[in-house]
Amino acid sequence: MGFPFFSSSGRGLTLLFVTPQRLVRADFIGDPAPTLTNLWQAPAPPGELLPMLAEAAFLLGPTNRTNAYVIASTVATQFLSVPTAKVGGLEGEELLRALSFEAEALSGLNPFESSLGAVPQGEAGGERQYWVTQIATSELQQMDESLSRHKGLLAGVLHAGGLPRNVESGSAGEPWQRVEVWNDAIFCVDTSASGSFKLHLIPSPPNRTNWQPEADSWFKGCGPSMHRETLVSDPSWLSAAGGGQSLDEEQVLRTFLTAWAKELSLTRSRVPVVRPAARPMPAASRWAIGGGLAAAALLVCGGHWLLSDRHIKSLELEIKEAQKPAQLMQSLMTVTADLDKQLTIVNEEITSMKSLLDDWKNGVTREHRRHATLLDSLLNNTPASLMIESITEKPGDLRVTGISMTAESPGFGNGIAASMEQYQWTLDPPHRRAMNLAEDGGPWQLQWVLRPYVKPGLSATNLPSGATAATLPVAR
Repeated sequence: MGFPFFSSSGRGLTLLFVTPQRLVRADFIGDPAPTLTNLWQAPAPPGELLPMLAEAAFLLGPTNRTNAYVIASTVATQFLSVPTAKVGGLEGEELLRALSFEAEALSGLNPFESSLGAVPQGEAGGERQYWVTQIATSELQQMDESLSRHKGLLAGVLHAGGLPRNVESGSAGEPWQRVEVWNDAIFCVDTSASGSFKLHLIPSPPNRTNWQPEADSWFKGCGPSMHRETLVSDPSWLSAAGGGQSLDEEQVLRTFLTAWAKELSLTRSRVPVVRPAARPMPAASRWAIGGGLAAAALLVCGGHWLLSDRHIKSLELEIKEAQKPAQLMQSLMTVTADLDKQLTIVNEEITSMKSLLDDWKNGVTREHRRHATLLDSLLNNTPASLMIESITEKPGDLRVTGISMTAESPGFGNGIAASMEQYQWTLDPPHRRAMNLAEDGGPWQLQWVLRPYVKPGLSATNLPSGATAATLPVAR
């Protein structure tokens, strides 16, 4: 099964060669015998997916109009043997879809989310053999879109292995064989003087040596050959392959890519190429068709608009007039709701101020009585051995200082504390300082501090104007 290769007048041919080690762009001119005009190379960045690598390879050269093929050694490729009864009578897209289901077991690619290219490899024992290449449709679309942004046109994607042309120079028409060592597969190619070729694929990484007996056995079954090539994509694999040519050498790479360019210039392919989906209608055509339809619709609608526009405007005015009362009502409801909220806030503030005023009145009354009670208690509880020296008051406490002939005066402190308890004032133990005027250290200066309990919830930040902690009601 073959598929015609895309050809577009005025476009050149570009090959984007992608391996885990390098990115290469090769431009060709001429058809059907393309000639290499430019070659660019760069190391492949590690860890990137094929769409990013293909775009990077394309950008190694100029962004011009060209048909681009992506030749990658990481694309999934394999041989399939399918019962003839399964694919008999199928062709085109139906055959590719059937082969996608068969290839899923080996490639791991969902047949509904992948695209596939295939070429037949003969029939034997009631089964047909196909060489297939498969890639995720999303990656294929990404490459198609990225190349399109840079004026390129993606013609297809294929595996780099299995080139049906010899790379080393030899006599024309002589049979030849070639072993190709890639990063994930070994390709064995055999030709005859008639130009046909056979292909054998060994899915084995090149660092293993068990592929060589299988390759030798397969070549032996193909018949004698005067010439066998060995081609490796990385020079580190030459020893495992027993010598040969490496694509790391520029001249070998040029010859290899030129052979691929000639192969891809054939009318029908001999290798499986995955083609992107047909592009949609160009934007210019879509705009032309859309413009014509729009013009026709405009002519049809224009007359109707002229007839109905005046009536529509009249109805719009009537609707606006009818909506005015409802709009006014809605506005009044909004204003009323705002006023209700403000009234609620004012009522809450009035309640709070009333509570604060009651507390203030109680505090003032208690303040008037407190000092008189203190003086009366001092008169009744001061012993003959104690002389009151001073009474000082400041916000938060009241200090009584006296000179005592004894170091202790418990009766005085207990009497003061008992009389001031009704005002929720507490008396701290006296501060004592010996004056050392007598042999026993006396007399002594004693100072008692009275402290109120401030009502919970009041602080210096919310006291009424002119109030102090000493003048406020205390907790009960």
